[in-house]
Amino acid sequence: MIAGPTHDIAMTTFQLDQCCNDKKLARDCSNEGLVSCWCFPKKLMNATDPEVLIELLKTSNPLLTFDHRMAEDHTEFIPERHPGLVVISNRRGGNPQTMTSTIARKMLRKFKGLFQDWHITSVNNSIVVLFPPGVEVLHVEDGRLISDGYVEYDLEKWATQFSIALRTNSQRGAALAPPQGECS
Repeated sequence: MIAGPTHDIAMTTFQLDQCCNDKKLARDCSNEGLVSCWCFPKKLMNATDPEVLIELLKTSNPLLTFDHRMAEDHTEFIPERHPGLVVISNRRGGNPQTMTSTIARKMLRKFKGLFQDWHITSVNNSIVVLFPPGVEVLHVEDGRLISDGYVEYDLEKWATQFSIALRTNSQRGAALAPPQGECS
């Protein structure tokens, strides 16, 4: 088991969507003591992806899903500023295997072992797609899905490239000028 953080930071709460609404997955994530994880809200059971995105991306909790097409199919329902969307997918490289929570837990263990700061790194405004061999970061700009790059875990500085993309996305929109007063 991984020890919890020794410094004072706010704990991130991940929100599971309906397709990865698994108590074991939520328990495993929460038991590490690094993040908390909420199961899918009953009031949204059987809601459409657009309804889920509209409702859950207005909170402060990143959304975790196995739906590898969610962002691509419903980009117009993902605001430019949002708490993050994390997709766990085994589709890269044409893998026909159906995603299960067992596969997802294995992929998350691998990712967390390789990227030790995962729990303190902001995914704000990012769509992070975890694949078995690597990770892709995207964001939404002017209603379009923009790729910030894909890096494989075996590249020497993959974590640095990944962190830079996430940091850049988390700052998107932050530099907007404050509203100006009326002219005299």
